[in-house]
Amino acid sequence: MVGALSEGATLTDALRRAGAALASVDLAAHADVPARHLSGGELQRLAFARAIATRRPIILADEPTANLDRTNASLVIASLRRMQTDRIVIVATHDDAVLAAMSAVVHLGSAA
Repeated sequence: MVGALSEGATLTDALRRAGAALASVDLAAHADVPARHLSGGELQRLAFARAIATRRPIILADEPTANLDRTNASLVIASLRRMQTDRIVIVATHDDAVLAAMSAVVHLGSAA
């Protein structure tokens, strides 16, 4: 809720946005669990949910699916796809499934 509140959202709206963001990455059941009690993959999805809950115009995601199983990676990929409609989403990834979900891809590499 902190990100939404820092943007000026009401407490009610911040709670709604946080709940929706947690649900989108299958963490709604963990809403009252302190972050220190979450697994590595859950922490990664929580960080992503925090980005979703804000209304920032640009989202930077560095390997957002790196430590996730395919099921949870699919949830994050679906969220990335939805966010592209009203935000700029910049992703650094090696995951072909993430690449396929993006509207444009720029490959970076070294000239050998």
